[in-house]
Amino acid sequence: MTSNSPEVICCGHAAYDLNFMMDEFPVEDRKYKIDELVQTGGGPAANAASLLAAWGVQTAFAGLLGGDIYGRLILDELTASGVDTQLVQVDSARSTPLSAVIVNTANGSRTLLNRRNASDQPDVSEEAAALLGTMSPRVLHFDGHALELSLKMIEMFPAAEIVIDAGSYRESTDLLCSKAGYAVCSRRYAEECTGLADIVSSDGRRRCIERLGGKYPGRIIVTLGAEGGFYGIRDAERIEPVSFNAFKAAAVDSTGAGDIFHGAFSYGILKGLKFEQSIRLSAAAAAISVTKPGARTSIPGLVDSLELAGL
Repeated sequence: MTSNSPEVICCGHAAYDLNFMMDEFPVEDRKYKIDELVQTGGGPAANAASLLAAWGVQTAFAGLLGGDIYGRLILDELTASGVDTQLVQVDSARSTPLSAVIVNTANGSRTLLNRRNASDQPDVSEEAAALLGTMSPRVLHFDGHALELSLKMIEMFPAAEIVIDAGSYRESTDLLCSKAGYAVCSRRYAEECTGLADIVSSDGRRRCIERLGGKYPGRIIVTLGAEGGFYGIRDAERIEPVSFNAFKAAAVDSTGAGDIFHGAFSYGILKGLKFEQSIRLSAAAAAISVTKPGARTSIPGLVDSLELAGL
């Protein structure tokens, strides 16, 4: 590894989040006074990069930002948190993705309204390829939002472990999952990918992991939020689900909990933790995160996460 090389490259989506904290979900055609507004950078890969940097990992984020105030705020925040931003592309002709997040503090749920043009993708330019050529990451962390650049990294770094944050189903994420050593799927992704209405019951988990296991050759994890989740164990002929529990937490805001789970999982893979230990650490980090508002602002400490996980 070269001296300036990141250990992990997180490639994908960055947005700016405006988190409106409320003690109930709003009713249509009424006015509300908001007592607390949490403003911070967001996006699955960007949030994971911020967690990894906070946990002492040399981490780079690769993605596209607009040349507007939100893009500048995101870039400044990533830089201040210790994330390498050499691979960030800024295009003044585009708008940075912006999210309005309505957080119901009564139960910790969040409803997200996102402004984003899906066709806005980072380029695989000669400059980007040359810069990547100076790096030798051990883990590639993707969220499916920058397909061509992600595929270029897979081509350039064949020895790197690949972790996919599969949040919502899209063809790009499906393709990357087929190339990943670890496909970490949300409940929504698993339901949309398999077409199953039930993936929570014992029989539903079995059918889900069988269908996902038939599509993807790597290790598969399905997260179910407060209900924990399950992963697949393969033998020569079949794949079976193994369930894991979530840690109990007094939820205030679930925004970014999945991103934090995924970032912590990449940390475990990088550090050589056992597979089950990586899942336990991820679940612990996610549980701590929901007790605080915002996504980037709720990133837990490494020591606290290890302690809760019993590692």
